[in-house]
Amino acid sequence: MSYEIRWDKKALEFLRKLNKTDARRIIKKVNDIKDYPAHFLEGLTEINSHKLRIGDYRVIIDLNETDKIVSVVLIGHRKDIYKRLRRGK
Repeated sequence: MSYEIRWDKKALEFLRKLNKTDARRIIKKVNDIKDYPAHFLEGLTEINSHKLRIGDYRVIIDLNETDKIVSVVLIGHRKDIYKRLRRGK
């Protein structure tokens, strides 16, 4: 059974600011993981979340395996995504 994908408002705002090519690539990759997300995600040690690497971008994801929900919390460039994450998203 596929997971439902939910997009946080901040993640959608970031996608709107990106060029269309990068935004489409991120959306496609997130949609590609919905059948088996654990295979593609890496755990984050500081918080109870996961990351998905897509080129120079990182997607921070909360994975709810009980309800089968993938929540896209935050998207950012790899150079500053972790600083933004520590600041409280």
